[in-house]
Amino acid sequence: MMVNENAEEAMRRVLDGFKFFGYSIAHYAVYGEHRPGRTNLWRHFQMIKDEMKQTPGSGSIGQPRSLREHLMRYADVGIDQMIFIPQCGMNKHEHICEALELFAK
Repeated sequence: MMVNENAEEAMRRVLDGFKFFGYSIAHYAVYGEHRPGRTNLWRHFQMIKDEMKQTPGSGSIGQPRSLREHLMRYADVGIDQMIFIPQCGMNKHEHICEALELFAK
């Protein structure tokens, strides 16, 4: 999740982390040849990130209003809990705090 008054800025701040989350899960679950203590997942991700297809689920990135609308669609079908993982990748701590504060308002 990343919100900002400027939707493009929200996307810029979090897109790599959002993609990295999906990449890292797929690495462990599907295609990765993981060597603990040796595999540098971030470096591998940096080499291929621009070739990755658009990841579905980016409705949690944007302006506060769009995030509320996105979450309401889940609530409308009975989902009452969401897990946000804004700390994936190299997202800046201050950007995460700003987003959480803006979301809380």
